[in-house]
Amino acid sequence: NLKKLAKAVGQKKVQMAPHREAEQLTGLQTGGISALALLHKNFPVYLDRPALDLDRILVSAGKRGVNLELAVPNLIKVTQAQVIEVTE
Repeated sequence: NLKKLAKAVGQKKVQMAPHREAEQLTGLQTGGISALALLHKNFPVYLDRPALDLDRILVSAGKRGVNLELAVPNLIKVTQAQVIEVTE
């Protein structure tokens, strides 16, 4: 829910970036954009609260088609993700 996301991150409005803009901002191809691959760019990372109910989660490894399976607490630790509630 983009309205809930905007509120959770202190913005009036948020939207998904178009593919071309996302690739320009990150330097990665869509499908391979990952919080892990962007650690050096200091993008804020947010994780929806229901993910805490999972033991493990798949995240992009920074290249289209390549995923990495991590324990959710490890993903939060490595990315310094802020847990927020955005789904209904």
